[in-house]
Amino acid sequence: MEEKIKDIILVLAVIVIASLGYYYYQSYTQTSVDEQISEEITVDEKDLAPSSGSTVSTQTQKTESSSTNQLPTITEDGIYLVYYFNEGFSPKILQIRQGSSVRFVNKSDHAMRVFTTNTSEYRFNQLNQTESVGKDGTYDFTFLDKDVWTYFNQDTQTDHASILVY
Repeated sequence: MEEKIKDIILVLAVIVIASLGYYYYQSYTQTSVDEQISEEITVDEKDLAPSSGSTVSTQTQKTESSSTNQLPTITEDGIYLVYYFNEGFSPKILQIRQGSSVRFVNKSDHAMRVFTTNTSEYRFNQLNQTESVGKDGTYDFTFLDKDVWTYFNQDTQTDHASILVY
């Protein structure tokens, strides 16, 4: 009888420790992602030309001259905006809800073609843009699956970023 009680207490202790470990891991991961999302980026003044369509939310960006400008992050229709500058994608990490749409806007002097880095599953390949767009060109995609979607510019292959869909 005493052995059964000890076994039950041991099982409960393992469950409590596992639960605390999971909670700590989730808190640590969320804090790390929030810090990465909120990091400031450096952009050129010429890259901050307003995009077409109006916006309801902005993100303050610091430029090389230390002045601040407003960079739209979401449209009135609720479409998130990811910009492609000469320096790469901005933001580097974006968190969105499942079913949200993202508009990739090319503000660089280079062609942009969004391509997944994960080619192991068909659902990730759906992100692949069929053709490149030039400056001020756009590409819209709706994220229907929860996951981490990593992507890069197929035309330069050095600029990577991620979208976390929850």
